[in-house]
Amino acid sequence: MTKNASNKTTYGTEEKLSADETHEAIDLDDLLPKIGEFGLYQKLLLWLVCLPACLPCGFCAFNQLFMTDVPDYWCRVPELEQLNLTQQQRKLLSIPKKDNTSFEKCLRYAINWTEVIDIDGIIEVNEKWPTEPCVQGYEYDTSEVTSSVVIDFDLVCEYDVYPTLGLVALNIGGPVGVYTFGILNDRIGRKKSFFLCLSTLLLGSLMTAYAHEFWFWTLARVIVGLTIPAVYQIPFIICK
Repeated sequence: MTKNASNKTTYGTEEKLSADETHEAIDLDDLLPKIGEFGLYQKLLLWLVCLPACLPCGFCAFNQLFMTDVPDYWCRVPELEQLNLTQQQRKLLSIPKKDNTSFEKCLRYAINWTEVIDIDGIIEVNEKWPTEPCVQGYEYDTSEVTSSVVIDFDLVCEYDVYPTLGLVALNIGGPVGVYTFGILNDRIGRKKSFFLCLSTLLLGSLMTAYAHEFWFWTLARVIVGLTIPAVYQIPFIICK
């Protein structure tokens, strides 16, 4: 206990605080250059852990845009495929025009093509022919897009919203996966959680490749979505 100039009694607290205030706090940003802020260890973590983790995350997140690419399409007429005609010739004969430059995508002429071919030999298009929906499937222009889920599952016309549902499924899995793998990080460790995340991504990718129908493909995209962006975040947490 001491008395200061103003005759106030203190108990040593003020002297200690004033002494501590004379020492500045150590800033980590000032310390790192002295001990090495980007040495061999940090470089190995960056090139062998963090950057490789970006590849599966980026590839599986953006390849859906290519999987759902929509080529030019029109109604299929199997009878015309038996003739020696090109795709464009079949399109000109069987598909009504919207205007001078474009064709209907979901309508075709509703005539008995077998009779027309047998009787006339040379087919002349009559624009007054009745039309009908694509009852025998679709034909696709595969000159640029050779394969996509749109072609495999005929996701056009009344089903043209289905590719968007696949993207929704991928994004639904994301928040669930981040929360789930966040819990696993704390319970089983980040390394085990990371390899479990990679295994889940591999399973979803294999299911996507071998999907035989649309809803199975959608389920596969949900499983892939569980790992995005968790498969990207966990390595950065490990390297922190």
